[in-house]
Amino acid sequence: MSTIELEGRKAKYITSGDEPSSGGQGDVYKATDRKTGEICAIKKFVKSAKGAKTCRREIEFLHLFSHASIIRCLDHDTAYTFVALEWVEGGTLNEQHGLTAFTHREVETMVLDVLEALQYVHSHGVIHHDVKPANIMVATRADDNLTIKLIDFGFATRGPHPKRPAGTPRYAAPEIFAYQISSEAWSGKIDVWALGLIALELLYGLPENPQATGNRLPFQADDAYAKGWHGAIQTQLKHMLKFYVLSSTIPELLVELFSMLEVDPKLRFSARKARMHLHRDIELENLLPMGMDHQAESIFEDMMEWNGN
Repeated sequence: MSTIELEGRKAKYITSGDEPSSGGQGDVYKATDRKTGEICAIKKFVKSAKGAKTCRREIEFLHLFSHASIIRCLDHDTAYTFVALEWVEGGTLNEQHGLTAFTHREVETMVLDVLEALQYVHSHGVIHHDVKPANIMVATRADDNLTIKLIDFGFATRGPHPKRPAGTPRYAAPEIFAYQISSEAWSGKIDVWALGLIALELLYGLPENPQATGNRLPFQADDAYAKGWHGAIQTQLKHMLKFYVLSSTIPELLVELFSMLEVDPKLRFSARKARMHLHRDIELENLLPMGMDHQAESIFEDMMEWNGN
């Protein structure tokens, strides 16, 4: 075991002795508050001007938010080197999925919870910018249901997009790849794209990408590569839809993914609209109820066309 000092309060936190989990912004330790006995996660940022700036940004946003599906900030030092967060026992999405693959119902629940959290974040004018499996923690998982916590707001921004992309390129929306050749500001819909891609990955896997290196893909101004990657994602969706049409059982979430993974951000659903549509479709028995929007009609027509072939 070792101790961590915060703002002169010597040894306020005692680490468990487990190896920390490492990320691009620093290390995360499981620790205990010596005074209260509360278990927490200590996120230790790289000691640098950039690390302090990232820590300050995360603290600012976490203090702004109060939502059941967003991680809580418990403590921090004024030097911006540490932040104490609530402890989430279940680990990340990928860790849980590795133990037991998620069911459709679990992924639907996860998507609804994250969409609700994103709707809340976006209502404050904030974009997360790094929605990925490692930044979605599983708080509880039982009886084909789960609850989540959205974490890591170190790349989050308010207002217009930053001067250069930030986050994890593997889950980046198409418009981010064109940042050097487009003046159009990004919106919270980049977070919706990332979540849609996570759901696709958990349920059906992602298409092969020879240019992928681990979890990283290159940001580049030439969007020919990005178009190829995003086109492969669209093709994967259509293949899965055709499979389910032929079997006469189409998961509501699969239909929703067409709207979340729309390449054109003007046509892509916002977090609010995606959550509303998915919740409605899960509650109703019919796949596509009366009053469907134009995009849903188009998908339905494709289903009928494929089913007739």
